[in-house]
Amino acid sequence: MNPAPAAFYRGAIMHARLRPRFHRFRYEAFLMHVDLDGLDETASRMRFFSRNRFNLMSLHEADHLPGEPGETLADRARAAFATRGIPLPPQARITLLALPRILGYAFNPISIYHARDGQGRSLGVLYEVRNTFGERHLYAAAAGPEGRLARHGARKAFHVSPFLPMDLDYRFDFLPPGARTRLRILEHDAEGLILTAAFAGKRLQACDANLLRLFFRLPLMSLKVILGIHVEAFRLWLKGIPVHGHPGNPRGEAAQGDARCDTPLTSPIPEANS
Repeated sequence: MNPAPAAFYRGAIMHARLRPRFHRFRYEAFLMHVDLDGLDETASRMRFFSRNRFNLMSLHEADHLPGEPGETLADRARAAFATRGIPLPPQARITLLALPRILGYAFNPISIYHARDGQGRSLGVLYEVRNTFGERHLYAAAAGPEGRLARHGARKAFHVSPFLPMDLDYRFDFLPPGARTRLRILEHDAEGLILTAAFAGKRLQACDANLLRLFFRLPLMSLKVILGIHVEAFRLWLKGIPVHGHPGNPRGEAAQGDARCDTPLTSPIPEANS
């Protein structure tokens, strides 16, 4: 099975908080979709995209999924799927949907790994979540017997925003990349829905012309993500949203400031009907 063609997905990121104060923001954004076994092929046909070296845009494998020296990101992703109870057949392909480095910098609050079999059917998905404390965590979901990723859920197990407590449940709604892609995350507490976060984008071929269009339209995209996190946090603070301290590290997970620590993953996520 040949590597899936790389692509950009241009669209928008939206967050809407319902309680205890309404707060919403939306901004234009894009993500890059790459086949982990085809990174060299993608880089070889694009002048302004590189693997593991500086360029206008690049993907550095060290930014994603901790592992052993000498392992490729594809190796680490396969191991992560297997660890989560989703063993992949030899012909399976894994793609990554994430923000590339732009002029050498990127911060990805969430990176999505999607595994397909030799016929293109979904096998499972990993969500690599990062926070501004330098920590990371993985949530995982296996596809159903028909190769379909139904809505799936997880108990929150990782501190992300100081304006949200740990006692929450997630619902993930992921449309695998095709002509379009979408990820919607619904966060619920005991009273119901508290926050919706979403990205939706339309596919653009990964070529130098589209790369340059995105670069000049959104030249500070990578900085905008991290700056936006802090700006929106300040706005939430001004609205009087309660602040929840970091819960600490009770299970030996990634130490604060150590993004390369071998983070234990969450249990596989069962499919949900809601």
